[in-house]
Amino acid sequence: MKYLSITGYRWLTLLLCLVILIWDNWRAFRQTIYRPNRAQRWALFLPASMNTRMIWIHAVSVGETQACAPLLRAVLATYPQYAVLLTHMTPTGRSTGAALFADEITLGRVQQCYLPYDIWGLPERFFKHFKPCAGMILETEVWPNTVTACHDAAIPLGLANARMSDKTYQKTFKFRKIAQQTFNQFSWIAAQSEQDAQRIAQLCTTAITVTGNLKFDVQPDISQLTQGTAFKASQQRRIIALASTREGEEALLLEALKPWLAQFALAPLVLLIPRHPKRAPELIALLKVQKFNYRQRSLSETPDQSTQVYLCDTLGEMWFYYGASDIAIIGGGWLPHGGQNFIEPCMAGCLVVVGPNMFNFTHATALALQAGAVIQCGSTNDLSGVLNEMLNIDTKKSIGKKAKYFVRSHTGSTDSHIALLRKTIANKA
Repeated sequence: MKYLSITGYRWLTLLLCLVILIWDNWRAFRQTIYRPNRAQRWALFLPASMNTRMIWIHAVSVGETQACAPLLRAVLATYPQYAVLLTHMTPTGRSTGAALFADEITLGRVQQCYLPYDIWGLPERFFKHFKPCAGMILETEVWPNTVTACHDAAIPLGLANARMSDKTYQKTFKFRKIAQQTFNQFSWIAAQSEQDAQRIAQLCTTAITVTGNLKFDVQPDISQLTQGTAFKASQQRRIIALASTREGEEALLLEALKPWLAQFALAPLVLLIPRHPKRAPELIALLKVQKFNYRQRSLSETPDQSTQVYLCDTLGEMWFYYGASDIAIIGGGWLPHGGQNFIEPCMAGCLVVVGPNMFNFTHATALALQAGAVIQCGSTNDLSGVLNEMLNIDTKKSIGKKAKYFVRSHTGSTDSHIALLRKTIANKA
């Protein structure tokens, strides 16, 4: 596969087109959330462009959409005569974008659409329709046909907030010919860390700038944080969040917490916040098997003193949950999923615990550990001891203070990205 070129990949996607169509129909049949605007994934019935001057930003799902918020708003402030075309691949990403940028969408400054599948011909039709003057792809969504179509249409394209773990690099290197051809078509690349930059540099000659992580520039939702604080006060007990948990992790974490919770006369309330709320039915079955008394937020149920677990199966309320929590145990890292964003709970002043498998956040995790802003466990067996330590008043004040300072000391990535974009647009002009 190391000799597969973009030309070969193009023909391969055409040959697999029928398979992708069958898979797309099956997914829409099983999950109704994928049905609206499905035609856009095939570059059909695309909405009319709202502005003749558009800058395209692609944020594949929820995490990337949240991360792009400071960048998107900075783009609008820098180019008041332009609009932003915001694309996604997942319905949850699109819903998150609709909520985050509701005002900008109403004012006609942001337009949403699904990015078409990376099948030869579809990206070409997409770019011919919208004609953006420049584009940015967030983090890891490097699709060869899409990047090539953008390059062929003379649309300068940047890879923003780019990251590449060692694991991803090893996989990418197996397809090094197509990877080199694709990465060399970017006009600029903004890497999160020096390590990310070094790995990407082995695949291309494109200029790479280390800009830091856009997630540090995200602004908390003060209203939600305030509501969360009020919720915590109403409970009159400590609250532990299991945040952004992935498949298989909930059983491990709840099993580890069960004996720890039993030592309290009034046990802390556990907020169970799955990364994908659609998994609620499976988590309800798990809670019943483990015999937890639970309430469900999507049903507008309110926990009382007998409630042990509050199943938080809603979207767009993470700041509320972090505002309500004393300690946030972040998912994604307890099994080899790569970890989830722990920067936001640090902003909220939570005491943060992460698991051993944080390879998608290698650099940020190293910085946080060095700053004393988070605690990393080798396994769920370590949780009881760590939680007991965190409930110590002096420890809580110390870690909470370090967490907020850690976030403040790594802001500024947005300005670096805007500088790269301005240079690109100026060169094109």
